[in-house]
Amino acid sequence: MEGLLAAYDVPVDFTDKANIVPLTEYAKTLKTDNEEKIMEMIRASENDFDRLTEFYRDVILHTENMDIYAKWIYGQHPTDEMIMGYIDEGAMYLCENDGAIISAVAVTPYQGEDYHDTEWSVVAADDEVSVVHILCVDPKLQKQGIARKTMELVIQMSRKMGKKAVRLDALSCNTPAHRLYSSSGFEKKGSAAMVCR
Repeated sequence: MEGLLAAYDVPVDFTDKANIVPLTEYAKTLKTDNEEKIMEMIRASENDFDRLTEFYRDVILHTENMDIYAKWIYGQHPTDEMIMGYIDEGAMYLCENDGAIISAVAVTPYQGEDYHDTEWSVVAADDEVSVVHILCVDPKLQKQGIARKTMELVIQMSRKMGKKAVRLDALSCNTPAHRLYSSSGFEKKGSAAMVCR
């Protein structure tokens, strides 16, 4: 896969202590079928591996225009090894509703060298930021605000971890993701060419 990556970040403001949520309370209210439910984000374990890989395969297979926007192909991006690596690292999270995965995301508590060349909103060491990877939502529940609520939970968690910013990147052609990140308070800070084989 070839393309242009757009880099985004959002500063995490520590001055507003009222917004800090205890680690055990990463939940947002989810409205489905005219009733409110709690959407919880939990850290995935090895026991979740099979259902996570099944979830990602389903998302890739059933998300409208996946081949145009995110361009994910299971086994290339994401891979079993990638998902297990995030689980082993304690960086894989999922949101559930009535025991079913409705969204999944990896959040690493550091950035890699590939993030060094961007002029970010906040100057921060590699271990002072969180980085979002492989965010996705159940195709049957897309366009209901679940991705935004998941990003809000990621920001809350990062704030609690003492991070200065949350960062991510997305293919420039992934316009739905760009709308999500912009509406969640992220600012586009640069772009870079990438080639994946």
